[in-house]
Amino acid sequence: MSPRVLSYPAVGDSPVLFVNILNPRTGRPQIFQMLVDTGASRTCLPATRADFLGHDNLDGRVKTTEVSGVGGKSTAFIHTLRFELVDPDGKIWRKLIPPWRSEVMPVLFVEKMETQAGILGRDILSQWKYVGFRPTPNTPQSAWMVELEL
Repeated sequence: MSPRVLSYPAVGDSPVLFVNILNPRTGRPQIFQMLVDTGASRTCLPATRADFLGHDNLDGRVKTTEVSGVGGKSTAFIHTLRFELVDPDGKIWRKLIPPWRSEVMPVLFVEKMETQAGILGRDILSQWKYVGFRPTPNTPQSAWMVELEL
């Protein structure tokens, strides 16, 4: 089977993908904007989005860890999720089947993360054969394509 290469137009000059995020307990997908960040070790979401995805940061059974990043140190709540890529060519029903789906995995919900987008870290990016960025041709402003080889 030949490798599958997917090209996603970025949002302006940010390498952003829209992915489906699934809570393994409900299986219900929620589309979410995620920044492709090759410098991030772990996939992260804002702590304020945990409830939206069916998790409760205040539950006493939830494990936490301390993370460090551009904004300094912060507490992160550890929950499990599954991610699916949205097919960039999905214009007909059979192409709406996700071209890639992660296993259920731990994800950090970071308190001091003050964006609405999440971050796709190397824990997910390393599951693909290739992740690259290239300028969008014939565009007067700065724009990028995110290319993935599965």
